[in-house]
Amino acid sequence: MPLLLTNGDVILIERGWMPEDLLPPQVPSGLKVAGEVSIQGIARFRANDIQPAFVPDNRPLDRRFYWYDLITIGANLGYPVLPVVVSQSVQNPNDRLPYVSPAKMDLPNNHLSYALTWYGLAIGLVIVFFVYSTQRAS
Repeated sequence: MPLLLTNGDVILIERGWMPEDLLPPQVPSGLKVAGEVSIQGIARFRANDIQPAFVPDNRPLDRRFYWYDLITIGANLGYPVLPVVVSQSVQNPNDRLPYVSPAKMDLPNNHLSYALTWYGLAIGLVIVFFVYSTQRAS
């Protein structure tokens, strides 16, 4: 959904999941938000997105976009959009739709296991080299 900022720029808001029968052009007027709104979410830079291998082509005439082609989306909306998409993470308690699933920022810290793996492989390689070189010498 496009969001017009106070400075005149437009940004896309990923508001959540909608049933197929309520997607454009059949969007009920009750789901179109007017006036000033506040959005909580995670902003992601999307200017460099390319179509993934197993994702269908966007259908701009039907307003069906399966991946972020911001130039085409902006042309379909009638104005350019900023290269950022905000994934809404908090749903208004009065809204039933769209259904927002809370965004999670989980950055795993597996550095110790990576270090143990690589040092273990290095030690194993040294042992294999040592065994190989001693057998070759005899």
